[in-house]
Amino acid sequence: MSEFIVRARERRGQRRAVHLTCDVVRERDFLPVGKRILDLSPHGMQLLADGTAGEAASVGDPLQVLFKIPFSPAYVFVEAKVTRLVHGLRTGDSGRSYGVKFEPLASDASALLKRALERFPPTLSWRPRRIDYAASVWMISCT
Repeated sequence: MSEFIVRARERRGQRRAVHLTCDVVRERDFLPVGKRILDLSPHGMQLLADGTAGEAASVGDPLQVLFKIPFSPAYVFVEAKVTRLVHGLRTGDSGRSYGVKFEPLASDASALLKRALERFPPTLSWRPRRIDYAASVWMISCT
């Protein structure tokens, strides 16, 4: 198996279906990028794009993120980067959104966030499962 493929079960942190409000701005001009988290992990989040921002964020844009940890009075302020653009065209998409990767969180904030996220269900993939063509060919050759 290729070392470049990361399966969902091999991810560092499981994404959780958490819908929270947040404040996210681009570092270069402090324009708002989004105010709604669609899913969250200790390593990143999916952020619903703010339709009022004059210019959309791009992959690689540095961001500043502020959100409240669920079931806690604590807030997290973290620097992050846009790693993925979701255009919102697939069935199940909530609209245009961004995949955001956090800089490493402080250990106490990370532990608190991990505990809080255990209460939420994991996100479900809207994509169909991939077909393993090599295994299919092998099975056909065995018959």
